[in-house]
Amino acid sequence: MNRMELINHFTDLHEAEIIALRRAIHEDPELSFKEYHTSGRVLLELDQMGIPYTKDIAGTGIRAVLKGNLPGSRTIGLRADMDALPLNEDTGLSFASKNCGVMHACGHDIHTANLVGVAKTLNDMKDSFGGTVCFYFQPAEENGGGGREMIKAGILEDPKPDAVMALHVMPGSPGIICSAPGDVSAFSDRLIVTVHGKKAHSSNPSSGVDAINIAAHIIVAYNSIVTRLLRPETVSTYNVGIIQGGTAGNIVADEVSIQIMLRNVHASDREIMLDRLKAIASGIAESFGGSCTFQFRAGYESVHNNAALTADMMTLFSENGNALTHGMENVSETRTHILSGTNLGAEDFGFYTQKVPGFMYWVGVGGNEQPLHNSSVVFDESYIKLCTRSMVLGALHFLMD
Repeated sequence: MNRMELINHFTDLHEAEIIALRRAIHEDPELSFKEYHTSGRVLLELDQMGIPYTKDIAGTGIRAVLKGNLPGSRTIGLRADMDALPLNEDTGLSFASKNCGVMHACGHDIHTANLVGVAKTLNDMKDSFGGTVCFYFQPAEENGGGGREMIKAGILEDPKPDAVMALHVMPGSPGIICSAPGDVSAFSDRLIVTVHGKKAHSSNPSSGVDAINIAAHIIVAYNSIVTRLLRPETVSTYNVGIIQGGTAGNIVADEVSIQIMLRNVHASDREIMLDRLKAIASGIAESFGGSCTFQFRAGYESVHNNAALTADMMTLFSENGNALTHGMENVSETRTHILSGTNLGAEDFGFYTQKVPGFMYWVGVGGNEQPLHNSSVVFDESYIKLCTRSMVLGALHFLMD
């Protein structure tokens, strides 16, 4: 059998096991940095395969390392996220969440089970490739930057990958694989602006400095940042999500907190926006006799797809379209699609791609076509195999071709 035939043979062989694992993870979802049972299930699978690993990285994270038996010097890292969301599930599935208020509504249960399937398939095929595969089972993609913490703990060293790859399932569009070169997500950061004034009674407002009035002027002035202070072609936005201040209706407030979410595709625009937010707030506050302090919380970094790697992988998937969906109902061929426009969503795979050439892609897995992060979203499990086949094919191509 050729490479693709071997991939299909082993993914068919392991399909039922991977679906069962996905269901076990789905009905026992765990929030960020609390993925103890999920991590434990992965460790059991790795033990059965005899693949060496390091566990308890950044709490619950795992790095497993598989070496092919043929000569080869390249290393590729494959990542899956394990955490769930704080949602009450409303799908009616027989394996729906048993944990009140927690649900896998973003497909991370599929990502984790899929990467186990990739490990199983590559382990079966280790006599046919050379080089090294690192499997990163990561906590806290949804809340906490688990990728950043895993990297701080040294997962990208010894062995250091020459490239990293990850996928994300998307509802609907069964059989479609999407990606694009360059930045495919945004930097996502939080800024808390605290306006300081002076408390006074409302009968004598001139004796105080009204922090609420200052905050109102700041928020209005912020509307000019994207339209007037950034380049017209910039893909950036910000949102004032929380305003807190004041103690009573008859008291001039002495303090107001403004919580802002910044989203920028490019690091240079991120710096300009942050600088302008601070400068505008400080200038307005001082003009009214107040002041501002700032608390910046760096969030996720932009996922940057290496152009050459992305073109190579998307061509590979297109050329093997018939084989990737072989035996799948309702889809005769995998179709590849280059994304247009820019996604301002956040994804912590960006921490990896800012350090190592990377490739992230999206796989249409059908289902009921409800959006991600929705309490009723359902995915078609028959397309998990497409995730596994494509990731195995991409890894082997990078290592051997």
